[in-house]
Amino acid sequence: MRDRSESEGTWLRLATWKPVAAQTVRDVWATNGPEWAAALGFYAVLSLFPLLIAGVVVASYVVEPSWAAERFTSLVEKFLPRSDLDVRPIVDAAITQRQRVGVLTVVVFLVTGRRVLGALSTALNLFSDAEERDDHLKRRVLVEFGLFIGVTTLFVLALLANPLIDLAWRTVGVLPFSKTLTIGIAVELVQALLTVTIFATIYAFVPSGQRYWRAVFLGAAVASLLFYLAQGVFVVILGWFSETLRLLYGPLASAALLLIWAWYVALITLVGGAVASHTKVMVIEGHGAKEAGRRHVSQKPATNERSGAEVREPS
Repeated sequence: MRDRSESEGTWLRLATWKPVAAQTVRDVWATNGPEWAAALGFYAVLSLFPLLIAGVVVASYVVEPSWAAERFTSLVEKFLPRSDLDVRPIVDAAITQRQRVGVLTVVVFLVTGRRVLGALSTALNLFSDAEERDDHLKRRVLVEFGLFIGVTTLFVLALLANPLIDLAWRTVGVLPFSKTLTIGIAVELVQALLTVTIFATIYAFVPSGQRYWRAVFLGAAVASLLFYLAQGVFVVILGWFSETLRLLYGPLASAALLLIWAWYVALITLVGGAVASHTKVMVIEGHGAKEAGRRHVSQKPATNERSGAEVREPS
């Protein structure tokens, strides 16, 4: 992966990004972005949450169970909007019944986990300038396995961010600022950096075809910004509509909110991928919006339904 040399002035001009933003909106809508986000959100809720709990159960064999539960609960609350969903009792119950929960979560993840990774790979290929001939089965399997390892590693790092920074503080112990404030700021910065890294890793390696790091990190920055902005917006919306949600969904209100949040995170993931793709095609490579849109449609040639022969567009 390499970046071509571009003029810094081009990247700083507002006129450069208006067509990119407009084409991103058009392609996300034309490629059924909300529907793909719904599928990804559904699979994510079914698979990733049990997988994370399984990770905490495994960690409870290595470290103090109460510490593992506290760190997991704190981390999840940072990445979920404030709601009535209290994950601590779920984690405590899982640790109490370690063996049964461990088996159940592995089974659930095997059934649904590959689907969320496979669906993410398919969706990002649709939302990026992907080459279908490069997207063979072996590559898909490697991408899904790499995603699993990478996201798991980054989650563990996020889980350990607070205690590691606290340890570094005790080791150095020379900063003239409030310990609580400094550690809090450092933890937030580390977790924000990990969020950008997760998005960048996805955009760099999941879509087939050549990627440019500059475009990848721009798409990751946009997705991360939308992610953190939405957390504040969700707090405001909950204040307005929490009673309405309880009235409409009753005891399922928290589950409905979790699905909505998962849908939004999936949608901004696809939007960030589209931004990275359009930045590559329109800014780095210098093509127009028409070419960027063309690269987002399926590269498979159309076929005659009766004969199966290729149908080519007239030149």
